[in-house]
Amino acid sequence: MIREVDIAGIVGEHLKSKKSILDVGVGSGKHLYPFLELGFNYLEGIDTNESIKEFAFHEYLIYKNRYQNIMKSETSIIEGKNEPIQLNKDKFNSSYLKSHFPSLEKEFASINFTFNCKEGDFLNFKTNIRFDVIIASQILHFFKPKEQELFLSKVESLLNPKGLLFIAAYSFPKCLNTDFEENKTRIADQVYSKEDGTLFYLLSDNDFIKLLSAYKLVKKIEYKEWNEYCNAFLVQKKIYVTKK
Repeated sequence: MIREVDIAGIVGEHLKSKKSILDVGVGSGKHLYPFLELGFNYLEGIDTNESIKEFAFHEYLIYKNRYQNIMKSETSIIEGKNEPIQLNKDKFNSSYLKSHFPSLEKEFASINFTFNCKEGDFLNFKTNIRFDVIIASQILHFFKPKEQELFLSKVESLLNPKGLLFIAAYSFPKCLNTDFEENKTRIADQVYSKEDGTLFYLLSDNDFIKLLSAYKLVKKIEYKEWNEYCNAFLVQKKIYVTKK
C-alpha cells in the first residue's frame, strides 16, 4: 500500500504522446508541474476556486526548488532580496510573490498553464483542445452517480485517440472506519455529508469497473491519503474501428 501517488511517474511509463495535459480539480497545480519534466508543452487546469492562480505560483516555486534547486531551504534569500522568504500560506498573495520572484513570475506567466476558474464545474467546460493525458484525482466522488457517468463521457470526448486518464477517489467500503468518517454523516448508501454540507458519493470497485467500461485498463493502484483508503486507475481511451 503506497502513501503518495507519483502521478507523473505512473503516467510517464505509458506515454505515447507528450504534448497536452488537463487536470480536473487542479487546486495548486502540484500534479501538473512534473509533466514539464516529461516534455509536455501545454498544461491546463480547471477548478472552481478563483484564487488558485496564487496557490499555483507558490506550488511552481516548490516545483522549481525540487527539480532545479533554486532554493536551499524555505527561508532562502531569492533573487537578491535581503529578507528571508517564508513560503507559507500567509504569503499567498500576488503582490508578495511577484515582488520577491519577478523572474520566476514572468517565467510562470509564459507557461501555457491556463486556469478556467469560472463558477461551474467540469461538465460545463468547453475547449477545442484535445488532451494526451487527463488527471482527475480526488474529484469524482463529489459528483452524483449520474453526473459521474457524464463526467467520464466528457473526459472521453476530450482525450486524443489512445489518450490516458488517471482517476482516483475514495475506495468504498475500505475508506470507512478510517479518518474519512471524521466529521461526516452517512445520509444514504455510499453517500456521506460533511458538516459544511459537502456530499461524497463513494465508489466501490464494481462502480469503477462500470464507469470505466469505455476505457482500457492500464494499471490499478491502491493507496492511502491522509490515512484514508483510495483507488486510482490509469486507463486508456479505446479506439473503435468500424468494419466496412
